[in-house]
Amino acid sequence: MKKVFSILLFFLTAVIIYPQTGQTAVQDSVLAPHDSTTVTDSSAVADSSKNKIDVDAVITATATDSLTFNVIAKKMYVYGSGEMKYKTTDLKGGKISVDYTTNQLEAEGVIDTTDTTGTKYTQTPVLSEGGEAYEGSRLRYNFKTQQGFISMAENKAGDQVYKGEKVKKVDKNTYFIKDGIFTTCDAPEPHTFFTADEMKVIQKDKIIAKWIFMYIGGVPFPIPLPFAVFPNETGRRSGLIIPSYGQSGTRGQYFNNFGYFFALSDYYDLTLTGDYYTRGGFGLRSRVRYAERYNLSGNLDAGYSKVKLNNNGESTDWRFAWQHNQIFNPTTRLDVNLTFISSSYLTNNSISYNDLLEQNITSNATLSKNWEGSSMTLNYSRTQSLQSGDINEVLPSLRFSKSLTYPFKRSSSSGTSQKWYEYLNYSYSGQFTNQRQKKEGDLTTHGGFQHNINTSASPKIGYFNISPSFSYTEKWYNKRLKIDDVVKDSLDASGKKVVYDTLLTNELNGLDF
Repeated sequence: MKKVFSILLFFLTAVIIYPQTGQTAVQDSVLAPHDSTTVTDSSAVADSSKNKIDVDAVITATATDSLTFNVIAKKMYVYGSGEMKYKTTDLKGGKISVDYTTNQLEAEGVIDTTDTTGTKYTQTPVLSEGGEAYEGSRLRYNFKTQQGFISMAENKAGDQVYKGEKVKKVDKNTYFIKDGIFTTCDAPEPHTFFTADEMKVIQKDKIIAKWIFMYIGGVPFPIPLPFAVFPNETGRRSGLIIPSYGQSGTRGQYFNNFGYFFALSDYYDLTLTGDYYTRGGFGLRSRVRYAERYNLSGNLDAGYSKVKLNNNGESTDWRFAWQHNQIFNPTTRLDVNLTFISSSYLTNNSISYNDLLEQNITSNATLSKNWEGSSMTLNYSRTQSLQSGDINEVLPSLRFSKSLTYPFKRSSSSGTSQKWYEYLNYSYSGQFTNQRQKKEGDLTTHGGFQHNINTSASPKIGYFNISPSFSYTEKWYNKRLKIDDVVKDSLDASGKKVVYDTLLTNELNGLDF
């Protein structure tokens, strides 16, 4: 069972009692991992004011094996998945020792008994502080000054990872790293990363490094950067977007999604990225996002590419997309989701299976308005087939409806005082639609208007309720069909006369009911 101990500021000074007369000191116990808690006592110290312990908060220690105190030396030893907590600092490790005189602690892992080579360690030290965790093979740390040293350290903050052979912590927020590595790739063996002989990490601010080599797929870029600053902040911050690396049979090696993110303000930002292919070809993309809380939000995306094809040809593609949501007032809002794209853009530029399997691109934009008892909706919709290139559009579709209304009802009348005509009511809905279809390069349009009127009444005559109703629907069209019966005759191969009866359908412009 875990042994949990809370060590207060007065622990070592209140528990250790220094007698006035000389006594025989109790011999210190031999420190070794065992299932016991050993506390040694002594009268060898004459003045309790010497080597004052500078601890101003509770230190909590836990261990699965043992926890041992050396009262004379004012030291504590923790064995077996040990953990110590002091303020916001949390340290875990297989072996932990604490010197309360110097406020110094050391931690290291234990040899893995399942490893035949004897070089593998488990329960390696992990230091957590300020929302970040640092892991290494050996750690030395002063929990009062918050200075320390970590060997073979690794830190992960958000989507960034930096590690090094040696890490020195000089104050609460500053680290110096020797032979450091910085990457945003979350793979165990990162595909893209930067190395530097010396790095300075300012927690939640920036990472500064000099003489930096960029590695792509394990291969270093031959020209180093003499100096660079990487953002190490939470939230939206401007900074480089680290590219991914790959290889294509037709395009050669390539950098994908390399660019820069601009956090222009709290209300909008800009992202510029690009692709480069060593055998020729490139891609450019931009994205603008904007938002104003409770009112509007959206983004604009644009892309352009020119890439090599398997037949040694080139394909030029483009894409534009707009998403927008805005609430003008409690009764009026606008929702937009539009995408205009060349037929081969996704095939030539995307590696997502969902994009590659996409057959149709659907766009929609809707403006809606509500009144008391009425509503109106203006809509635009578009469907594009990526295989055939056919486009179907509704430009626009207008709907208006008025709910049930009693036009002759008096505001002062109620119940039995109502006249029979006050029970008359009606409702109305109308829809205008203009459809456009582009198929094999030919454009056709069809438009129409539909009216729906419903009336009813429910007067009470004596002991009877009468509920007559009437519905009327009318449709208007901007074109009408003309069908002609054409009879033709001709001679077949044997010279016999053959008569053909054909129906010809033609569309004529003009209002039709």
